[in-house]
Amino acid sequence: MVWPTSEHSDYVSQHLVLFVESQITQTVTRVDAIWDTYPEDNIKTLTHQNRGLDPRTKIGDGHTRIPKQDWNTWFLKNIDNEKELFPFPSIELVKQDLGGRLLLSTNLQSVLSNKQQDISGLQPCNHTEADTRILLYLAHAATRVIRLP
Repeated sequence: MVWPTSEHSDYVSQHLVLFVESQITQTVTRVDAIWDTYPEDNIKTLTHQNRGLDPRTKIGDGHTRIPKQDWNTWFLKNIDNEKELFPFPSIELVKQDLGGRLLLSTNLQSVLSNKQQDISGLQPCNHTEADTRILLYLAHAATRVIRLP
């Protein structure tokens, strides 16, 4: 749950990172965090523009408080909020070691990694929905064998 008094950086460290770590078992060698993107010419963006924009909340360095209002009904209606929301956890997630496991995270059309890895087949990616990007990541993972130390 997102607590209204939390900052975005607190949410990433206290919720998102802990969730990712809780999914790791001895057989997990790789974690992929895949986010939606919101390009200017996307139908979702155009729909948001037709409905009108709600207040802009800058995330910045992560020390902005998470809005007290229901952020699913107004925070995410502002396309600029959405554009800034997903890159922030991507950047923070790849700072994690995860016990030597590979972590890949999308950041708009590019991919970030916590380890040196050939990710040329994954970027640039113009798929806007995370569920279609997942197929690319599955194909990439299937061609790589990662051994834990």
